[in-house]
Amino acid sequence: MDDLIEFVLEILVGGAMDAAGCRKVPLPVRIVLGTVLVLFFGGICALIILAGADRGSVGLVLLGVLLLAFFLFWGGHAVRNFRENRKGR
Repeated sequence: MDDLIEFVLEILVGGAMDAAGCRKVPLPVRIVLGTVLVLFFGGICALIILAGADRGSVGLVLLGVLLLAFFLFWGGHAVRNFRENRKGR
């Protein structure tokens, strides 16, 4: 059952990431997919932080915060590249 859930999530997240970066997909759809991905990854980070806070594990909380910072940096970089590429047209 775990393998099936992992497989389905891999297809959904991978497909959403590919579609969000593809210019053939309409912009509103890409924005919705990007928002869904941000919420998904943000939820994972929040879950890690809450699990660490519940157990009193400073390392787990730190891992969740670092993971969240990485995703924010990555998302900002992607948005900046998108804007630069859009201006270049």
